[in-house]
Amino acid sequence: MVGVVLILICSIPFVWISRNKRMKAQKLTQKLSNLAQQHGSDIAQYDLWNNSAIGIDSTGSKVFFTRQINQEEHSEVVNLALVQKCSILNTSKTSKIDKLDLVLKPKNHGSADITLEFYNVIQDNPILNGQLQLIEKWFTIVNNTVRNHPKALS
Repeated sequence: MVGVVLILICSIPFVWISRNKRMKAQKLTQKLSNLAQQHGSDIAQYDLWNNSAIGIDSTGSKVFFTRQINQEEHSEVVNLALVQKCSILNTSKTSKIDKLDLVLKPKNHGSADITLEFYNVIQDNPILNGQLQLIEKWFTIVNNTVRNHPKALS
């Protein structure tokens, strides 16, 4: 009997952490979905990490991004019809990565680049946790969408 009680007491923190992670993921997914709905779209594909989410709508015409930094929420909606290409900006002061940005270059040369921050050593855990793979995935998704569907998006 004492063993069962001890196991229950030891498992409570793990259950609580798992529940909090699941709730955090649901809130982030809902924020991304709400952002898409505000722009008449629905999310077809998305990824979540830390306090960030990125998704693309079912027509492949818009990318939605949200990131919470210190209680402030930053959101972007990018119309891919207006994007020429995207690139990855890896900022490193030493051998470690300090910042990872997905930079979308607009077709209009007078417009400013749109920067989506995937990782920042100051706000995030000092150790990368899949952000490099995610930014490469979304680099490919955005560039393929822009390259393969330029007439459909215009």
